[in-house]
Amino acid sequence: GLNPQDLPLTESLQDTQRRLIPCWEEDMAPLLKEGKRILLVAHNNSIRSLLQFLLHLDEASIKQVTIRTGEPLVCKFDAKGNLVSYSYMRWKPKLKDCTQKLLKYCLP
Repeated sequence: GLNPQDLPLTESLQDTQRRLIPCWEEDMAPLLKEGKRILLVAHNNSIRSLLQFLLHLDEASIKQVTIRTGEPLVCKFDAKGNLVSYSYMRWKPKLKDCTQKLLKYCLP
């Protein structure tokens, strides 16, 4: 029953977390615990939100984390599903090379 003019035009990090974390806990984390690899394609705010949750960072700390556009972020998890490290995948600037490297990494 809200007037559309009263709705926010953006989504906060907390809004994103309320949407994303249940999906992480119900769908993605169980796959990692089974030893499977997953490919998550998302926008900056979703990645930042998930990293904040996985790294247990407060609001000030997550603001210090840079999320690069268009560079795959590779996350490594232990057997219990805890994030143990993350780094950006580096590659040659040719799209074909990038796609092949990403597919070889993600697919068994």
